[in-house]
Amino acid sequence: LDDAPIALISRLEPQLQRAIYDAVRSASGAPNSRQLFLEAAGVMVFNGWGHKGFSRAAELLRRSRGLEPDFALAHAFLSLVMGFGDRVGLMADRDRAKAESLEAAECALELDSMDSTVLGYAGCAIADVGQRERALPILEHAIEINPSNAQAWVALGSLHVFDGRVEPGIEALVHGIGISPLDSRLSVWGTILTMGLVQAGRLEEAVREGRLACRRDHRCYLPRVALAGAHLLGGATKESGVALREAYRIKPDLSDDQICSIVGRRLGAELKRLSA
Repeated sequence: LDDAPIALISRLEPQLQRAIYDAVRSASGAPNSRQLFLEAAGVMVFNGWGHKGFSRAAELLRRSRGLEPDFALAHAFLSLVMGFGDRVGLMADRDRAKAESLEAAECALELDSMDSTVLGYAGCAIADVGQRERALPILEHAIEINPSNAQAWVALGSLHVFDGRVEPGIEALVHGIGISPLDSRLSVWGTILTMGLVQAGRLEEAVREGRLACRRDHRCYLPRVALAGAHLLGGATKESGVALREAYRIKPDLSDDQICSIVGRRLGAELKRLSA
């Protein structure tokens, strides 16, 4: 019985997201702060995790918090969009993106430090801009308040992996994905899990999770880069090339820095040689 509400919500979520997105886009009159926030969330779900999606969502969130400066979720979500966008190299002015991400996270935490979603978004952003020691207790607190906050679990797992605590990181990532099995972000989350498994030397599992992450979103280049890296380390050069070509098909302007932001500098250099 304890698991039933989570299971029900996870299956309803995709349909609810579509209905909400369609409703706010078709509403008459000037949108209010909450409508702009919901539209930004829909943009990230339905437009894909690319440069255009990040830019459009950030624009909507800036308008949202401009209309309602005390709306903590708008600040928190903006911090996540700018922070993660910078982490994967999608922001043209990286210094500005980091500064805006951190400023928005600070505002969100000052407005509401007891909301799990706010803490999860802001903590993830703070980790993405490089303040991982500070982010750790924020994400842990988000999970204490709401153990079913899948985004906070994934952000915590990502932080652990990035800091070299690979096995706890993988465990948190698997748990976060498991409690939100139809989440629109599974492709991105699977990318992080794939690279955690690569770092742990569990290459067969990394390939399996990479393939699954690719299947979950045909528009997302991130898991294809991770899968290419996993294949290459496992000696499957042909399969690595196929995955990398798919990443370039989805994102023709995919840069070396963007590849390295996913797989690291050394593996990124090997993938660059393969693509050449």
